[in-house]
Amino acid sequence: MNEALEEPPTSAILLESCHFSQVIFKNVEKFYVPGADVAFHYSLTEPITPTKKDWVGIFREMQSILESLQSSREKLEQEANLLNEENQHLKAQNECKEAELHQLKEEHQNVSSDKERLENKLRATLGHMDQIQAQILNQKKEMESLARGDHDKTTQLERLKEETRLLRTALVAQPSMMKCPLCNEVFPGNVETSQYEAHVRSHLLECPYCDETFEESNKQVYEDHLFCHGLDKL
Repeated sequence: MNEALEEPPTSAILLESCHFSQVIFKNVEKFYVPGADVAFHYSLTEPITPTKKDWVGIFREMQSILESLQSSREKLEQEANLLNEENQHLKAQNECKEAELHQLKEEHQNVSSDKERLENKLRATLGHMDQIQAQILNQKKEMESLARGDHDKTTQLERLKEETRLLRTALVAQPSMMKCPLCNEVFPGNVETSQYEAHVRSHLLECPYCDETFEESNKQVYEDHLFCHGLDKL
């Protein structure tokens, strides 16, 4: 069958060197399309005389091959069209996939940026919390120290209150006492007033010319005062 496609039938071979009468066809095609016009070019050798009954035929075998090829070509064209449509569909899907992939990449970048921003914020928050916890710990220690100090002060205050109470009790229990303003000598509360006054006067120097008095420690001032009185009498 393939050999028939490659070469024309033996009856169509141009044998110009043959020694018998023949019809010599020129420009013979390997096959002809059904339904199309066919033109034959030929020459006759002697002693052939053409008649009206002469005819030209095309081998049926070639026609079957041509129809088979035509059918195969149509099928191939249909398959090619289907493949082309499928290819276009795949291209469209590929474009959609690329668009989705691009969108996913952008979303991934946005998510990565948000993640990095949140991580930085979390680290800053944790650092701030550590500082706050350290401050709370220091304040707690200070409060404990102040509490201990307050406790010590409270204990000391209670002790002072108790001592004050005891002193007041002792003062109430003792009689009133008097103290010399010049020598700090203490006299019991039941001492005679005249005795106390006499003791105080014993520390004083009284001017015989006036009512002014001087302490014994100021004896020079006292003598100068008397001298002034003597000058007044001259």
